Amino acid sequence: MLRPKLPKQVTEKSIPSCGSVDLSFGPDKRVKKRSSFLEIQNKGRKFKTKSLLLCFLKAESRIDSAIAANRLGITVTTKVHKRAVRRNRTKRIIREIFRSRYSELKKRGDLVVILLVGGVDRTYSELYEEFDLALNKLGLI
Repeated sequence: MLRPKLPKQVTEKSIPSCGSVDLSFGPDKRVKKRSSFLEIQNKGRKFKTKSLLLCFLKAESRIDSAIAANRLGITVTTKVHKRAVRRNRTKRIIREIFRSRYSELKKRGDLVVILLVGGVDRTYSELYEEFDLALNKLGLI
């Protein structure tokens, strides 16, 4: 009879390090409140691509300007796609793109990404190109 393998013990040495770069996407890097979303959408600068609408509000312009980190908020409505699995997958892709470009951002502030109709059908590379284009146009990278 075979015994099941026990999981390896996780130690600090077994976790790969990435230097001083923080790759986490904790609560300090998220826009959470509806009032914050609306403030960013109303007062912020906007740029629209085929499948994304990015709104950016500088840190000095927002109400709670004590927060130092760049924050991200993502909005994907059921009008975009009725399946939650597809909407959530696209949100994960956008979060990953933001994480990969986080260290390159020049300005501090809040970024809200609104996925438009047809955005769920885009591949990772297409979304990455559109996100990158929008960040360039907004002057963030």
